[in-house]
Amino acid sequence: MIRRPSETCERAASSQPGIHVFLAFGYCHTGMCFWEYLITLDVEFDLITRKRPFRAPMVPYLLARYFVCGSYIFGNVLYHSQTPINCNAFLILLQICSGYATCAAWGLLMIRILHSSREATVS
Repeated sequence: MIRRPSETCERAASSQPGIHVFLAFGYCHTGMCFWEYLITLDVEFDLITRKRPFRAPMVPYLLARYFVCGSYIFGNVLYHSQTPINCNAFLILLQICSGYATCAAWGLLMIRILHSSREATVS
């Protein structure tokens, strides 16, 4: 199915007045996510220059960062494209990035819980 998402958004905006609030929230959240990404780029730079040792917990951390970034990019391209695109392909990529970002976030949570439970049993 190939369609122009911007036309669909315009039709939705005319029929649903609350869509502007939803889009404004999406822009705000995207901006905050990219700001957080930019101010923590030193972690990747330290890993590349080997100033910070690479450990196993860094894998889900980096995967979560890049998959969240990818889901924001695919979502914004999908909703603001001015040319006809294959929506099914973009929706699949968006679902894959979002799903893997969620899995990586759960992995980070499990690592944090295991680490804190070890500290509680040692002390």
